[in-house]
Amino acid sequence: MCCYICDSPNAEYSAISKDGSELGLLCKKCYNRIKDKQEANKPKENNMTDAEIYEVIEGFKNGKTLETYSCAVGKWTPVSFMNLMALMHSMLTSNIPVRIKPVPKYRPFETVEEALAIRDKWVSDNNKDSRTYYRILAISKIDNNILVGLDDGKDRYLTCKELLNEYEFTFEDGTPFGVEVK
Repeated sequence: MCCYICDSPNAEYSAISKDGSELGLLCKKCYNRIKDKQEANKPKENNMTDAEIYEVIEGFKNGKTLETYSCAVGKWTPVSFMNLMALMHSMLTSNIPVRIKPVPKYRPFETVEEALAIRDKWVSDNNKDSRTYYRILAISKIDNNILVGLDDGKDRYLTCKELLNEYEFTFEDGTPFGVEVK
């Protein structure tokens, strides 16, 4: 009997369709080609550890933005899940990795040159009840500290570290008061 795909006379494998009907016989070469294609299209196991799955679930419960890796776009893209079950199903049954969108980290300005770029910009405190905006009037360096003079009526100078970490100041666009760490 001949292979129903390539007409090779060495057909020895039966080809069965999805509905169970017999299609004909296959040679070893065509059989292996079909088998390899089926293996390549088969969903792979998810490589996420239990700790990573738990972290994503906690992030989901806390309202953090989740991302999946899109091979078509070649980058991480935001995704929303209707509920926890949809998230779990996606993580456990697909090969698409899910992660919490990384939050950029910031450090205080370290040099006068870095800080000069923010002179005359507006910053605000993170008081949820009433935000107050201040204009940066002066930048100076005393004892290895970069000091920022704020237009707050008190001639107050604070270090960049205080403005970023203790008072949680932000610029007008909401970015933290500091330099993004890449």
